[in-house]
Order: sequence, then structure tokens, then C-alpha cells
Amino acid sequence: MGKELDLRRLRFTFYVFIKMEEVVGQHKRARGDVPSLDDDGAPCPTPEEVAKQRHDELIALISGNHQAIGNVGEAVKALTTKVESLDLKVNSLEKRVDVVSGQCEGQRAVTDGIIKQNSELNERLIALERQNIALEQKLITETNKREALETNGRLINLEFSGIPKMEDEDPKKLVAGVMTLAGCASTVSSIDVAHRKMNGEMMVKFKTREERDEVYDHRFALKGKTSKDLGFGVSKLLFINENLTIDRGQVLHEVRAYMKGVNEGKGKDDCYRVKTVKGIIKVMNTFRKYIAVNSIRDVERMHPRVRSPYIGGISG
Repeated sequence: MGKELDLRRLRFTFYVFIKMEEVVGQHKRARGDVPSLDDDGAPCPTPEEVAKQRHDELIALISGNHQAIGNVGEAVKALTTKVESLDLKVNSLEKRVDVVSGQCEGQRAVTDGIIKQNSELNERLIALERQNIALEQKLITETNKREALETNGRLINLEFSGIPKMEDEDPKKLVAGVMTLAGCASTVSSIDVAHRKMNGEMMVKFKTREERDEVYDHRFALKGKTSKDLGFGVSKLLFINENLTIDRGQVLHEVRAYMKGVNEGKGKDDCYRVKTVKGIIKVMNTFRKYIAVNSIRDVERMHPRVRSPYIGGISG
């Protein structure tokens, strides 16, 4: 509708223009300003002919423009269709973006929840680790107290090894025989209780610490002495040892095995010795001084060598 109106206006403008040309031509002819012949001697076209020629040219131009306008309209219509299609695609894409954004927000919320939960678990883990450390320290303290009390209670005891078993044996008399062989002043009357342990050793409780210490101080006098010196038919080396706790006894066993490897190839005077004093294990260091140890690790630091297979020890 708009295109037809524009075309009508244009035609009317051309019509007015042609009429004006006719009027101007008539005035020129009336004044004699329009020649009757051109330079070649041909008769000049009349204003009506000129106007008609221009009218035809304008009509042709208008028709061509109209066709061009129609082509542009078609192009605009096609472009509009494409734009609408693009709008639909953009709208679809926006909807998909909104869906993905919603999913991302949900995932972000889940992730934040996991991070928060993980942080809370880490805090609880740290708190539990601190509690565990505190409990371990408390356990070490209580273990050391128990070990000290048990060791103190065993300081009146000694263990005698190398005494063969016999039927209807009297443990006190057998122990008293070893004490006599060692040259002790204490006699059977110094013994409170004596009995044979599962491992075959004699565990002896003395009546006083003084009598116990007097017997223990004579332990080196038994060097080279055997059960034959007591009248037995078999020969077993005789030893007097302190009555250690189970834990310290295990550590002593490990320490002696370890030091056997350390002393391998050394002369008698160069060997590093191990002893117990009032229930405490002591090992000779490289300066020939005895140092108290609580575990095989202490000995390894004192005498580094091939890694020991023993992992026992007393907390400390």
C-alpha cells in the first residue's frame, strides 16, 4: 500500500513538471525564443514532443525503479525471514543458556556444600589428631609410670639361669648352691621365695634389697662356672640376672642381638658391653661409657650399622 502511494505521488510530480514545460514552451514560442530548426536544419521538436519524450523517459525510469524497489522489497522480506529465524535460534539458545546456568548454579551449590563439608571434616580430623596425640602422650606417661612401679617392685628379685631341672627339687637349695659357688655371704635364709619359671630359669625374691644386691654384685664370680660345679651331670653356664619387666626383657634381648653384630670381629677389650642396673638397660658407647637405653632405636643411634629387624622398645 505504501509503495503504490509513493508511485502515485511521483507520477503526479512528473505530470506537474510536464505541464510546466508545456506552459514554458508556449510562452517561448509566443515570444519567438524557440527556433524552428536545429543546427543541422532539421525541424526542432515541439514542446509537446519534448514533454512527451521526457514523460516517456520518466515513465521508463519509474518502471525500472519500481522493479528495483520490488527486488529490494523481496530482498528485505528474505532478510526479515532470516532475521526472524535467527531470533528464534537466539531465543532457543538463550533458553539453553538459562538451563545450563541453572544447572551450573545447582552444581555450584553442591560443590560449595562439598567444600564446606570437607572443611568441617578436616577440622574434625585435626581435632581428633590432637586428641590422639594427647592420648598417646598420656599413654606413654601411664606406661612409664607402670613400668617404673613394676621395675621398682622387681628390684628385690633376681633370676638364676643354667640350673638343670630335677625331680622333687628344692628351688631355694639349688639357688643357695649357686650363691655359695659365687662366694656370696648371703645364704638360703636370705631367700624369701624361689620358683622355676616356664623358661626354666629360677626366679628368686630376697628378703631385703641389701641381700639381693650383695648376691648380684657377685655375679661375675660365676664366669666360666657351669652346672657340673653344682654336681649335675650336664654342663650349663650359670648366670645371675636382674628380674626385668616383660618389655625391658624383650628390649634387652634385642639389644644383645644387635650388639653381637656390632662387636663382630672386635677383640675382647674392644667390645661394647651391655648390662642392667636396677632394672635399667645400659649400653657402652664409643667413649666406653654406659648409657641408659629404652629401645633398640637408642642403640642404633649410638652404634649405627645395618638396619636392625627389631622394632620393640619401651615408651619414653
